[in-house]
Amino acid sequence: MKKPNQRVVITGMGVLSPNGNSLDAFWQNTLDCVSGIGAITRFDTSDFPVKIAGEIKDFDLERYVPSSYQFKKNRIALNVQYGIAASQMAIRHSGLTLEMLKKHEPVPLFIGVTSSALDMIETGKDALTKKGPKRVSPFLALGCHPHAVASEISRLLNVNSLRTTFASECPCGLEAIGCAMRHIHSGKGELVICGGVDAPITPLTMSSFHLTGMIVSDSPDPKTSGRPFDMNRIGGVVSEGASIITVESLHAALNRNATPLAEIIGFGISSDDVGAPSASGLYHSMKNALDDAGLLPADIDYINAHGPGHPVIDVSETNSIKKLFGKRAYQIPVSSIKGITGNPFAAAGGMQTIICVMAMLHGLIPPTANFETPDPECDLNYVPRTPLNFAPEICMINLHGMSGGNISLILKRLVP
Repeated sequence: MKKPNQRVVITGMGVLSPNGNSLDAFWQNTLDCVSGIGAITRFDTSDFPVKIAGEIKDFDLERYVPSSYQFKKNRIALNVQYGIAASQMAIRHSGLTLEMLKKHEPVPLFIGVTSSALDMIETGKDALTKKGPKRVSPFLALGCHPHAVASEISRLLNVNSLRTTFASECPCGLEAIGCAMRHIHSGKGELVICGGVDAPITPLTMSSFHLTGMIVSDSPDPKTSGRPFDMNRIGGVVSEGASIITVESLHAALNRNATPLAEIIGFGISSDDVGAPSASGLYHSMKNALDDAGLLPADIDYINAHGPGHPVIDVSETNSIKKLFGKRAYQIPVSSIKGITGNPFAAAGGMQTIICVMAMLHGLIPPTANFETPDPECDLNYVPRTPLNFAPEICMINLHGMSGGNISLILKRLVP
C-alpha cells in the first residue's frame, strides 16, 4: 500500500522548442536570447496576413525513436510526432528503462493538448473539397483526436498505461504537471510522464488568430517581434513545440539511484473574475499555489511569468504579482521566455518548468528577451538583456488561457 503525502520530484526532461531541439540547446539559447521566431515556411504566406511564427527547425522523428518503432509520417500528426520525440528525450534523461516502467504499470501519461492535429484536419478537408469523400485518408479518424498524442506515446513505450489528456488551453501542459504532482502526492502511484504538446502553425489557425488581434502578424525583424513587458509590445507570436517531464515520488527515484532534479511542491488553479481584465485571476492561482505548498509570498525567489507580450495581459500579470507580493514584488526576479520561443500553447508549461529547473541547477535566471523600453505599468525586475547570477531556492511558474483560466506551479531546489 503506497503512503500518501509522498514528496514529488522531477527526474527527466525533454523539449522541442523553436529555439532548440535538445535540453542543452534550449537552455543555452534561452540564456543567450537566441530567438526561434522567423518567417513561416510551413505554407505559402503570400496571401496571408500572418507571416511569422515560432517553427520547430530540422525535425526528423527518426532521430528520436528506436529502429523497432514502425510508423509512417503521413499517418501521425505533427503534434504527435513532437510528443513522441520529447517523451523519448525525457525518459532517456531520467534513466528509466522498459523494465523500470513496467514496474509502474499502468504507467500514467498526463498530456496537455490545445490545438489537436490541425495539420491532418486541414489536409483532410482539402482532400474532401478537391477530390471527394473517397479520397479522405482513413487514418484521419484516429490520428486527429486530442488523445492521439498520449495513445501513440503509449504504443511506442510498449507498456500498459493510464492515459489522460488535458485541454484547458495554454495552461493545460502545466495542469498536466500539477495533476501529476497530486497523483503521486496522494499515493495513487509513484511515476507519471507528463507535459504538453502543440503544433498550431497551419493556414486556418494562423488566419483565425490574426483576426483576434492578439498576435504579431508580421515584423521587419521577426526575432524581436515578441516583447514581453516592453512598452512597444503589440502582441504574442504563435509557436509550436513539446515539453515532457518524468515525475516520480522521491522514494521511487532514490530507490532506483536516480538523481532528482527539483521538487514540485505547490499547484494552484483559478479563473479570471467576471468583468476583470484578462489574466487578473493569476493573483488567485498564485495564492492557491502558495497555500497548497504551505508557503508565504516571502518564500518565492523567482517567477517565470506567462508574459506573452500582450498589451493588456502583461500589465494584468504585473498587477497580480504586485497585489500578492506587495513591496517584495520589486525584489523578485520576473522573466518571460516567450520573446524568443513565442507562445507554444500547451507546450509552454513544460518549457517554463524546464527553465526553472535549469535555473536552480545552474544558478542563473534567464533574461526577458527584447525588453528594451520600460513601461510605467510594467515596473518589476524583468531581468533585461543578460542572465542574472542567482540560484533560486523556490520558483513560481504562471500561465494564462484565452478563456480566462490561470495556473501556477511552484518548484523547490533540491540540495545534494
